[in-house]
Amino acid sequence: MPYMWMEIITSNGNTMIDSKECANPKCSEYFTNVNARKRFCSLVCKNQAAYWHKQAVYEWENKIQKQRLKNIKILESLYKRGIYTANDIELKKMGFILEAAIIPDLTAENQTVFRFGNHYLVMIEANEFRIKKVK
Repeated sequence: MPYMWMEIITSNGNTMIDSKECANPKCSEYFTNVNARKRFCSLVCKNQAAYWHKQAVYEWENKIQKQRLKNIKILESLYKRGIYTANDIELKKMGFILEAAIIPDLTAENQTVFRFGNHYLVMIEANEFRIKKVK
């Protein structure tokens, strides 16, 4: 994004004010500063621009992170209610998406384990899972 510099020059040739347009696309303020490298009018604008950039560039990662949090809530709810086994159909009905797991691991018995927060989801069979709490 090009920066727009505005200068007011006095009659004797000295620069009185240097102002720059904020680099945040949602802000159209001009600001003055002695640091020529400063791009944003305030810390709030800088953080807002970073947030919107992250939302645009890392859309898929943000979506998966939200799903991981939802999966954690589902597993916590099931565990609190004393439900320690579930199949993939039941989990999907609750909104659980197994693909949101980070990296599966293997137990000593060669069972696939997915970690979601403080809970493990151990694959007993192709579509059966056991819910365990991290100790």
